[in-house]
Amino acid sequence: MSDSGEGSATPTPSGTPVPRYEKKAKDFDTIATKEFGRMIYASNNLEDTGLSLEDTIRLCELVFKDEKVPETYKEEKLLDAERQKMEEDSRWRVMKWINSAQEYFSGTVEGDKGGEHIVEVDERRKDKQARREVIQHARAWKYFLQRFCIGEEELSISLIQNTHTVLCAGYEIEDCKEEWWEWSGVFRKFDTIGAGTLQQTHQSSRHQRSRGREDSRTPTQRTYKRTKQGRRPLLYIRASAVDKYMEYAMCDFRRLRGVESEYGIKGYCDLAAWLEGVIMNVWPFRAENSKLARLLMNGVLWRYCGVVAAIGEGENERDEYLEIVRRASEIFHGGEFLVPVEEQKGHEEMTLVVRRKVAEARERIEESMKWKWHWG
Repeated sequence: MSDSGEGSATPTPSGTPVPRYEKKAKDFDTIATKEFGRMIYASNNLEDTGLSLEDTIRLCELVFKDEKVPETYKEEKLLDAERQKMEEDSRWRVMKWINSAQEYFSGTVEGDKGGEHIVEVDERRKDKQARREVIQHARAWKYFLQRFCIGEEELSISLIQNTHTVLCAGYEIEDCKEEWWEWSGVFRKFDTIGAGTLQQTHQSSRHQRSRGREDSRTPTQRTYKRTKQGRRPLLYIRASAVDKYMEYAMCDFRRLRGVESEYGIKGYCDLAAWLEGVIMNVWPFRAENSKLARLLMNGVLWRYCGVVAAIGEGENERDEYLEIVRRASEIFHGGEFLVPVEEQKGHEEMTLVVRRKVAEARERIEESMKWKWHWG
């Protein structure tokens, strides 16, 4: 532009180095999608659900790109066949122009119908429920990402409920007569927790307590008998107190965020681990609370740190996570709710895990983005 601020832009002289912003953005989107897929795979792996890492990332890519997502294995095969036909047509069009290599290509391609090419298919691909868990997990993450991270919407009960509705769309709960839209996004109204969750592993016994914190915070709780291994399973807030407790949790989140923001990434890892612990201990919904807890945790990490923590990728990580959650639950229900949120310590073990996984994610991203300073 001219000094006067008028006229057309000055043309860039030939040979001037230009940063590859478009390539950088495109490549970062690819890297971020893989990180999101890894995070969703790990979260599902903690509960022995979902698909393989490769299949999870592939479905996540389709969800994030707003492309048609195959809900069943049959649909996936049809889409793959269409895609393969398009690739073959494109390849043959190119081959027509390669006269110098005509004999070579005609000798290798002619008669090749792909009959000898054997592809091992993961049997989980054919499990409709496993595919749905991956797809809806990705859609819920996309929804929360757009609202909380990109739109910078304040974390609220309504946002959490809407995210849970997206997460559970199409789910079927064993021994449940209600349809998914009747219980998803709605705080549970019963103290009974469904089979197959992290909580429901042992027969429970009623043991009521009351607690006082800032006058009306006195929900009753239920505890469990000790297991054969001598460990006490998770505790949870009674259904009658979930609404009130979640309201206080949102206030505590904003309060803790103001404190932890002064410590940068380490502080936000602490905030994310605290939020995960709240959802796991309150267990506000009828199902899918643990996935929601990790989804919200990663939403905080992505908004304030630019990374996600894929906790649960390996078997050792799964055992470590479950042990940490159990210990945190005992601390939480052992009286920590009487302590101001800034002084609560029950989530410290989870914080260390989150920080470790965040550091690993940053290393992967930096390794993939080494070209970012390249000019040409």
